[in-house]
Amino acid sequence: MADKAANTGNETGNETGSVTASEARIHFADLCNRVRWAKERVVIVRQEKPLAVMVPLEDLALLESLLGDTHKTDADHGALAKGGTRDS
Repeated sequence: MADKAANTGNETGNETGSVTASEARIHFADLCNRVRWAKERVVIVRQEKPLAVMVPLEDLALLESLLGDTHKTDADHGALAKGGTRDS
């Protein structure tokens, strides 16, 4: 992975770095592994503005527990993908 794309700069996990959307596309598999195994958090930026974030599943579970019912669950995503609504 290019040095610029490796801007997370951590080896201990749970730290946040950033990559451009173009770099994320090129290095997606590597980023997925770093998020999964090294517990890194990665902010994806476009034109120097945050666009999205990759976080470990444990962080997502924590966010969902903090947000409670306001966050879509996997079941909600499945219903939406089939053309349903969140409440169907």
